[in-house]
Amino acid sequence: MADWGKALQMTFYNRKGEILLQEIPNGGARQKKARHFKSLPGGGYRLKASFVSNPGEKICGCGQYQQEVMDLKGCSLELATGAENEIWSYGEENYEIMVKFIRIREMMRDYIRGLMREAHETGSPVMRAMFYEFPEDENCWDIRDAYMFGPDILVAPICHEKARKRSVYLPSGTFFLHAGTGERYEGGKWYEVEAALDTLPVFLREGRQEYLAGQI
Repeated sequence: MADWGKALQMTFYNRKGEILLQEIPNGGARQKKARHFKSLPGGGYRLKASFVSNPGEKICGCGQYQQEVMDLKGCSLELATGAENEIWSYGEENYEIMVKFIRIREMMRDYIRGLMREAHETGSPVMRAMFYEFPEDENCWDIRDAYMFGPDILVAPICHEKARKRSVYLPSGTFFLHAGTGERYEGGKWYEVEAALDTLPVFLREGRQEYLAGQI
């Protein structure tokens, strides 16, 4: 700590003696008399600090959460820089996988917006149990490890560590296109579907959302 007359400057260090978080004199998010803390450049650490406000004080704009004002007594604030919460934090292989799915999400923007609008206007869920879309297919009522993402996309997540394939049931009365290979599958059957680490079984009902074919 450094003495500023009546106030003390607070500085947080890691075990190497490097500064992680430092109080800046005459700071303040609203340019008023306040105590302003700034995180220093760096990476690979996470810092948690608790600030207890006095009567009449407010804790403003703190940490990664960016609230305008938090008027809370004894709140605990997590101030983080470079912690393992970015797509490049988990190695090159995982980075490429996450980039792939970020791009797929952008491709699906219009579809997702439509689902959100439908949920707002009618209450229909975005993620739907299989029986929601296929109530006449008795098999769909027992499936707990796959779902419909809206009416058009069937998702069969990989639920077990190191698994590279899984059984997938495709509902009867229609056909599906594999979103990875574009291959056509008839409904009403079980299939053993391969799934490498960078993908998962996704099927397009009647070939809808065809821009996804070959992408996943």
